[in-house]
Amino acid sequence: MLALPSASNRTMMTAGTITFQEPEPDMCMVPCFTPGTTICTITGTRAIETLEVGDLLLTRDNGFKPIAWIGIKRVEGAQLAAHDEIQPICIPRGSLGDDCPNRDMMVSRQHRMLLTGVRADLLFGSNEVIVKAKDLVSQQGIHEARVEGVTYVHIMFDQHEIVLANEAWTEIDFPRRARNGPFRKLRLRADIFKITRGCCLISLRIWRAGQPIFALRTICPCL
Repeated sequence: MLALPSASNRTMMTAGTITFQEPEPDMCMVPCFTPGTTICTITGTRAIETLEVGDLLLTRDNGFKPIAWIGIKRVEGAQLAAHDEIQPICIPRGSLGDDCPNRDMMVSRQHRMLLTGVRADLLFGSNEVIVKAKDLVSQQGIHEARVEGVTYVHIMFDQHEIVLANEAWTEIDFPRRARNGPFRKLRLRADIFKITRGCCLISLRIWRAGQPIFALRTICPCL
């Protein structure tokens, strides 16, 4: 028998996107963007909060790749004040190179940016290096952003990739815990059956790691 998830369920599922009602401790340590960050997609530049699972993003090494998973969490002032490790980092416009990024951006402390050329060589002794945002603090105006609240947005592909965000190359990590934790890819199936004139039955099922985790049947007017 199909049933709605219990009220104690801590996550809300919407077609491959997971919105955490309560920030998970591990999620606070995941590399994340914040709303307003623009991402290069096959249809042009889009704000990260408008992206959906399946959208094609430009990657540095493998062309356009589809998003496999999106996670969103909100962290409020009390949590930020109590845990410095979840304070976002502000990367000002041009701090990573000429007009790179092309506008100020905020990311989580663990988020890693790609540095290349002379600046990478001067700071880290390599022509190309991926660096955590927290390790760039005090360089070129990069600083910890003391905010009252922040929304973190994390996306994943089916492997490690580097994408263009605010015209700066940045890492999309694929953590090992994705195999067992809340990052496991979701599979969605929606069936629509016409049952009477003007009405239809919608059957929605979501699987994770081969196991059903959400099911819903509802009757609604046919469009």
